[in-house]
Amino acid sequence: MSVESLQSQEECTSSETKMLASKPNPGKTINNFVTCLKSLVVPCDYGKQEDNQVRDIVTTNATNKELKSKFYREENLSLSRLLKTERDATRS
Repeated sequence: MSVESLQSQEECTSSETKMLASKPNPGKTINNFVTCLKSLVVPCDYGKQEDNQVRDIVTTNATNKELKSKFYREENLSLSRLLKTERDATRS
């Protein structure tokens, strides 16, 4: 295993740890939280699963119980659908 590969693996592990420990900041939108999480997943090269990883963390850590319930009721919830649901809820 090359030095670059080891460094990349360590960077990904560090980013995953930060990502899993992340919580949304009070007073900030879910979109802000998504942006923060997306910056943390970059070193991990999740490929097509990147949005799913972010979606799962956002859904798990949502602080608004009504919104969280909407996320869980949504069939085949994508990250873009999650963000639309949040936008629609904040407009109401």
